[in-house]
Amino acid sequence: MTTLTHDLARQLHPDVRKLWRINNFIGGLVWAVLFVGGGFAAEKGGQLKFPFMLLGVILALVVFLLGQVYVETGYRNWRFGIMPDEVRVEHGVMWKSAKSIPRQRIQHIDVTSGPWQRRFGISELHVYTAADHTRIPGIPTLDAERLRKELLGKDEL
Repeated sequence: MTTLTHDLARQLHPDVRKLWRINNFIGGLVWAVLFVGGGFAAEKGGQLKFPFMLLGVILALVVFLLGQVYVETGYRNWRFGIMPDEVRVEHGVMWKSAKSIPRQRIQHIDVTSGPWQRRFGISELHVYTAADHTRIPGIPTLDAERLRKELLGKDEL
């Protein structure tokens, strides 16, 4: 299995980092609310469990900051390439993954985008084979549709 070179590989659209940051912020906010709510729930005899709440806010902040590093590293490590005989996808921060999908094994391809993705003009390309499913996030929507047609070998949808 060959590794993609940076010249050959395509990187995700930079706006996918904004989307990932929004998701990270929401996750940190959920943790903060859970811990602050837990502090109120643990209140006994009129004494508020302030250390528990403070720990929750600090933990949420740490999760948020580590998430920002994870977003940047994850973005730098996401690469994909469309070769004449295969689709290659490499990604991962702590656990690296490299997939090679033979083009003749591709059964169908979906292009999806949620509300936040549409706001940034990006989509996800989902490549299906009989045995597996591979997701490539952060592709400009027009490029995703063009790649879908190219991979399926069709001139029109």
